[in-house]
Amino acid sequence: MLISSRDSILRSAVLVADLVAPSLHRSLEAAYGPGWLELVNASLRASGRRPGCGLEDARMCLVVLAHDPAGGWAHEAWRSMARVLLDLLDSADLGKPVTDHQVGRAFAIAQSFQRGWNGYVSPRTIVVDDEAPGTDGDGLEQTNWFTVSFTRGKGPDAWGDASVSPQFVAADIIWSYWHSDLLEYLRRRLEQGWVPLEPPGPRHLDVEIRWLGMDWGAELLATAASGLTRRFVPSPPERWEAYLVRFRVLLARQPR
Repeated sequence: MLISSRDSILRSAVLVADLVAPSLHRSLEAAYGPGWLELVNASLRASGRRPGCGLEDARMCLVVLAHDPAGGWAHEAWRSMARVLLDLLDSADLGKPVTDHQVGRAFAIAQSFQRGWNGYVSPRTIVVDDEAPGTDGDGLEQTNWFTVSFTRGKGPDAWGDASVSPQFVAADIIWSYWHSDLLEYLRRRLEQGWVPLEPPGPRHLDVEIRWLGMDWGAELLATAASGLTRRFVPSPPERWEAYLVRFRVLLARQPR
């Protein structure tokens, strides 16, 4: 029996919600405590959205991912797709005609989440590798490279297929997961008078990229995400995985 166009969009929304709910539940409890549902519903009412009964409600799950600060760790690409899926769901629920294109778009979004969603990355242990003092230059400024490394998790911090190059997305995805932990570490240094010479961001992450495919199983490229290059081999890669290695930033302060 064929399902309706509206039900097809709802099915895509439910599939995405089932994937993201475990990660969202952890982040909601971390942000708001065990009473997060009441607080989130109050925020939904204030913004003109209808409240939900929990993350088992696909619409509420998508709203949290798309709009709530507790979903802010997710890369903007995921949040943007959640907003699109919400709009499609709203159109279908309002009784507007649903086109095949809309159904196909919802299905494509669900497939993207199935292929690439790796959820919330639980914080790992931060380990200071070194704080190698830089040169004082003309004596008016002190500089210092601050280097932070991380214990390796069981899985990659980001992944994707070879149609999207990690050169452009891996560092952004990893930064979206890790920036709060990294900036919290730097906060203590900033309180001591240190100032970043440039705003910390993805360019300060060193990552390892592993290409995966028939002839790429053991191929490992370890380099800065901003400078990745592909080596020529007869069989191109199919997928990639990215692992955070360390975070480096040059700070400066006026001597006391």
